[in-house]
Amino acid sequence: MSDSIKSDPSTTETPDTTETSGPTETAGPTVIEYADYDGDGYDESVLLDTDDDGLGDTIVQDFTEDGEVETIAYDADGDGFSETSMSDLDQDGTADTVFADIDQDGAHDFAISDVDQNGIPDGFQLL
Repeated sequence: MSDSIKSDPSTTETPDTTETSGPTETAGPTVIEYADYDGDGYDESVLLDTDDDGLGDTIVQDFTEDGEVETIAYDADGDGFSETSMSDLDQDGTADTVFADIDQDGAHDFAISDVDQNGIPDGFQLL
């Protein structure tokens, strides 16, 4: 004897085909080029479109004459660049940057971290 299941078409539920997923990921800024201008093995600048306006914005990070790391962001506005932000971290060791949607608001975030000369993290800034 075979078991069969019969369903009443009037009570059959339509399957939910709506897909659900976690947070929407953004593509992030388009990195155009990294550059090591002085040949020291560290990238001093990156050209990327941080604000999705189709123009290449520039982030410059390099050692100053007194050994600190300076970070400056420039926004391309179609007529040139305007300085949009500068890190105020006391960057006396090594600094690193990351471009991502850190707060998941759909906008690109630019974070700078600093490690002192002993390798101890001593700063973080979100721009």
